[in-house]
Amino acid sequence: MSKYVEDQQYEDYFHNNKYNYQRKKWVVATGTCNKYFYDTQQMIYSLRTLLPRDTVVIIYDNGLTENQINIFKTKFDFFNIVYFRHIPTRQERASYQVKSFAHEFVKKDYSDFDVYMWLDSKTTLKYNHIQLSRMLDAEAVWGYLPVDKEVDWTDPRTMNALELSEEDRQLGHIQSSAMMFDMHDPRGKSFFYEYLDLTWDINIIAPQGSTKGFTTPSHRQDQSLLSCLMKKRGFHRTITHFEPWAVNHNTIHLVFN
Repeated sequence: MSKYVEDQQYEDYFHNNKYNYQRKKWVVATGTCNKYFYDTQQMIYSLRTLLPRDTVVIIYDNGLTENQINIFKTKFDFFNIVYFRHIPTRQERASYQVKSFAHEFVKKDYSDFDVYMWLDSKTTLKYNHIQLSRMLDAEAVWGYLPVDKEVDWTDPRTMNALELSEEDRQLGHIQSSAMMFDMHDPRGKSFFYEYLDLTWDINIIAPQGSTKGFTTPSHRQDQSLLSCLMKKRGFHRTITHFEPWAVNHNTIHLVFN
């Protein structure tokens, strides 16, 4: 049997007050542009049957056309979709601080929501809100599939600035294409705010001369920050109890032109 109870049993736990809180208000953010328009369609569509109908989906538009925006408004109206637009500077793109604008938007207008989830446009959600709540019962912050070792994917200056232990440097590097924060849990909200503040420190997120690549050694910028900070604050379950709650998709199944 799965290490988690079945869905109906879990619902019964809520009714029997074995869990203190049922998360009802969900907000999901993503960033996209013309290049990732089709990927974003698939990502949002994957949420349709998995999250509550009143979920807010924030689209950080950094280069969509008017026609593409209209398609999201007319074809994906099964959620409350909110748009905001910001064209990042060259430095913001190069250091991958672009996500931080979406995070700030959530902090300003949706900090009272129960769960905040970031999904890259090329990521598909696989778990429903009950399964996701199980995960958050166990730990307030989750990332995505860990790979290799932290020392292979993060610049030593970032690890030093965060005072990451030698033990944690040898653990898996947590990916940020899917991130989930329990905003009802003070630990989850505090972590999210700390992480967001640190993304604006260029010396931590993108030390001078560091290179973001797809082979080691590399420095993965906001992802490296997330991975190191999760370890430093004791959020290890993404590594020790990995859950396939999201997946990077390579095939587009749904396309509106």
